[in-house]
Amino acid sequence: MSASQTYRTLKLSENKLEIVNEQVGESNDAQLVMKPILAGICRSDVKEFLGTRTVRHDFGHEILAEIKSRSINNSLLPKVGDLVVLDPHVEIDRSSGFGELIVASGSTESLAKAFVKVPASVSPERLVFIEPLACAHHCVANLLKFEQKQDLQSLSVAVVGAGMTGILIGLLCRHYGAKVTIINRSEDRLGFLRRTSIFSDDELSLFGDIEQEFDAVIPTTTFLFPEVLEFSREIVKDSGLILLYGGTKSGDKFPNINNIAIDDIRRNQRESTITSKGKSFKLCGTHGATTDDFKSVIKLLENSSQDFAVEKLIGRRITLDGVPKTISEMTKKEILGKTIVEFDL
Repeated sequence: MSASQTYRTLKLSENKLEIVNEQVGESNDAQLVMKPILAGICRSDVKEFLGTRTVRHDFGHEILAEIKSRSINNSLLPKVGDLVVLDPHVEIDRSSGFGELIVASGSTESLAKAFVKVPASVSPERLVFIEPLACAHHCVANLLKFEQKQDLQSLSVAVVGAGMTGILIGLLCRHYGAKVTIINRSEDRLGFLRRTSIFSDDELSLFGDIEQEFDAVIPTTTFLFPEVLEFSREIVKDSGLILLYGGTKSGDKFPNINNIAIDDIRRNQRESTITSKGKSFKLCGTHGATTDDFKSVIKLLENSSQDFAVEKLIGRRITLDGVPKTISEMTKKEILGKTIVEFDL
């Protein structure tokens, strides 16, 4: 591929989205050039646009792409023609996933770890969910670790928040044997889920309709506001577990317990036993994903695909030109389902 090739890509700068022309330049490091097939818009992309994401920045990271060229021949790197998804937890230099091309550079080892080869036998509409599924899998793997179990048989699990992350965590918990309830404050997301038939009616509930307590509660809302944590405390069983997944920032505390720093617990994936309002329960954290999570999710999509009909969660398909308007819309109103960006092959 010519080093002077020009491509259109979405640039985020100072809360402004603009499609600009860039060139595939040369790099002193190893370099991969990819053609995206599908890209998902994540809530973290919206957070980055708003300037409310405080730690890692990986705008446009839910990527399914085909390798078009590589600067060196190395057995570690994916080959030309391979399909890959991005693990955004690996530090590399790259252009946005919202572009006609994706150009990435870094050490050979970093590029090999960041771009995970995926099987062409799985549909693109499922493969584009691998990154968010890997993060959800990491959450469930931590739940198994904190519960000291090999599976979730006989456990009741409440997932608080019916956003995309909550849905994927719910699917994985159910796959590993839990009795799952997806809980949301309003009916709109639950109605969307009912229309997909991914969950049954008795697996979906409004906040105000919950009349039971759960072995494990996983709050997955965009931010873990005090009212979300208070609700999680209300519905967890005595001797149960709350697993923090949703967004936190430095200084956040558990309601009415000033010595429990939930941001530290979540980001460092720690556990702490606390007593509050007559209950004693474990408060645990989960954050990010690992290479093993990506590998596990790929195997699940290959071998247990009937449990993960995630393509039903696609609510809207757009082109690159529609991305700026769509992300701006997502700051103002709810767009149900996953928005997928399609690229010409």
